[in-house]
Amino acid sequence: MATTGFGGKTDHFGFATTDLILQESSKVPRAPNEAKALDANGDVAVTKLYGNDAGTIYDVSCTYLLKSGTLNLNTLSVGELSSGVFAGSIEVTTSNGDWPKITVSGALGYAAFQAPSGKTAKAALPSITLTGGKFAQRMTPVKAGDHAKHVIDHRGINFGRHMLAAKTLRERDDTNGQ
Repeated sequence: MATTGFGGKTDHFGFATTDLILQESSKVPRAPNEAKALDANGDVAVTKLYGNDAGTIYDVSCTYLLKSGTLNLNTLSVGELSSGVFAGSIEVTTSNGDWPKITVSGALGYAAFQAPSGKTAKAALPSITLTGGKFAQRMTPVKAGDHAKHVIDHRGINFGRHMLAAKTLRERDDTNGQ
């Protein structure tokens, strides 16, 4: 994870290059969950923290700008990028008057993921090429047969100037052709 300057930004996901510039980043400790057991009088008898009770898991995000060159989105992945580094979603936006913006959200501090035999715990985005320029860009998968189901996550998709280009691991393995 590269840090830029004193009090600077940290590239939690390692996506920054000379063309894809880290614009901003955040790292927030994930609060643990709390369970309470009540006694016969309805008073709290026992409290137990679970989830992130050790305080080692952080919710992180990084925003990058593509200021020059090109970027094929299939070079970016969601899932476990390295031990303890998880990218949960990647959002890509383009607009007139602004550089292409890529926002990655995820978490740090998870234990290693255990993927099923013969599978990986990450998935590449579809082959869509962006150009570093201040103009809206059409984001259409270039491979024949790619469908919108390949670029959605639980929040859905909006084709046009703004497209959420993330997919879940389940959708990557979906082969029913719908």
